[in-house]
Amino acid sequence: SGGRTDLVSAHFIASLSKSKSSLLDLAWGFSTVQNDDSRWGGGAALAWETYPRKPWFAAARLQSHLMSGGGFYHDLRAQAGASWGGAGIFAGLRAWLNPRRNSVGPEFGARVWF
Repeated sequence: SGGRTDLVSAHFIASLSKSKSSLLDLAWGFSTVQNDDSRWGGGAALAWETYPRKPWFAAARLQSHLMSGGGFYHDLRAQAGASWGGAGIFAGLRAWLNPRRNSVGPEFGARVWF
């Protein structure tokens, strides 16, 4: 143990609420955690985004899965950033919580919508 761990997910997404300034999505599907002791399972995600003033946005996401071998795996995110057209940049906090190891830290990245 102690090597790299990857989370791979595939979800169907349904928009629960959408307006000019915010959206709320529900997703359900399948995930796998790949490392020296890979696990898989089904679960759901809830995502919220708001666009209070162009170009700024804020987002939060909770993704939880019941994985093989027992135990829930949670991926929590909170982000803030700016977007222009179909691209954006963000900074935030991410927490990866599971029965084996918890990890919390900053997250920086770029988003592209197509």
